[in-house]
Amino acid sequence: MFVVSGGDPLWRPDLFELLQAAVDIGITPSVTPATTSRLTEETIQQFADIGVNRMALSLDGATAASHDAFRGETGTFQTVIEAAHHAREAGLSIQINTTVTAATVGELPAIADLAEELGAQMWEVFFLVPVGRGAQLAQITPERAHQVTEWLYNRSREASYRIITVEAPFYRRVARDMASETGDETPQVGSTGAGNGFVFVSHTGDVYPSGFMPLRAGNVREAQLSTIYRDAECMQRLRNRAGFDGPCGDCPATQYCGGSRSRAYAATGNPTGSDPLCPWVDEWSTSGTSPEASPCGVALRPAGNCHSLRLWRIGWNEHPNTLRVRGGRSLHHDPLTLPSHHHRWLLRGATVPYSRTTSDGVEIFNSILWGLISGRYMH
Repeated sequence: MFVVSGGDPLWRPDLFELLQAAVDIGITPSVTPATTSRLTEETIQQFADIGVNRMALSLDGATAASHDAFRGETGTFQTVIEAAHHAREAGLSIQINTTVTAATVGELPAIADLAEELGAQMWEVFFLVPVGRGAQLAQITPERAHQVTEWLYNRSREASYRIITVEAPFYRRVARDMASETGDETPQVGSTGAGNGFVFVSHTGDVYPSGFMPLRAGNVREAQLSTIYRDAECMQRLRNRAGFDGPCGDCPATQYCGGSRSRAYAATGNPTGSDPLCPWVDEWSTSGTSPEASPCGVALRPAGNCHSLRLWRIGWNEHPNTLRVRGGRSLHHDPLTLPSHHHRWLLRGATVPYSRTTSDGVEIFNSILWGLISGRYMH
């Protein structure tokens, strides 16, 4: 797949020449133009006439007010809507791109509905990496990222378009877990990987593992792209998952997840470090063992009028006579649309009293119920 992106590729006077050259040698290109006054009906028709496979449009809010506020420019929402309609008339497939931040996460369900109304063939959901201007935006928490990817998986099972994530490879683990719970086949969910089936080439020819990782691997003016991708030291490190550091290196899901290399680099300066947005990194770090190896898992119904269960993994705490809640995941509900007052879960990191005369599961369960009844560990 060859995608011409930006910035705004429409500023290039040779853009259409480049797209035509790609088609002529058998590469079907896609394009991600900025939603400015340059994106006219005539421009979109020219994309279609050349043979562009797909045009991607950024949509970070479900209304003009929220999208334009996020983008910092009035009128961009209307430009997106008009461009989508022009593309449909020209027979050009569209893709919607959305960035997940603390400001946009609440509108994801409405954006998903709007993408369907616009006839999108794909919804590409970008989980914020704090680089460049993105460093000024508020990120979501790992727990929220877990909820969002669960919701995305459920939405993907009924959506008319394909859903893929960018910089959220833990989506693969979430999808596998949810599929195993429902007895479904292992899902083939899409999530890009820096330097692993993906590269970014800048307008000057510099090659990077991704557009979110400013770690130069070479330049196409000096070597073939395939050579850089195959032989550059940083590319090889990113594909050697056995050499990852910290929790991502020890995690049993590394081979099909691997964490966001770009976010690890942004947070630590180490491209093989651990992804701080991963929902499992914190509990792995504090326990020193896989969260899947905790002694028991207990399903508890939360307080409130809520038709769902919360699955908590409980592990022995270092402190005498307590258990520590390692973490959990919600089942059978849409966490994005539940009212906040229904989120009365056992607090992650809480300690629960128990008698250490036995490790019998019944006694553990009774101890946890005592904590729930007393209300000490609800929030």
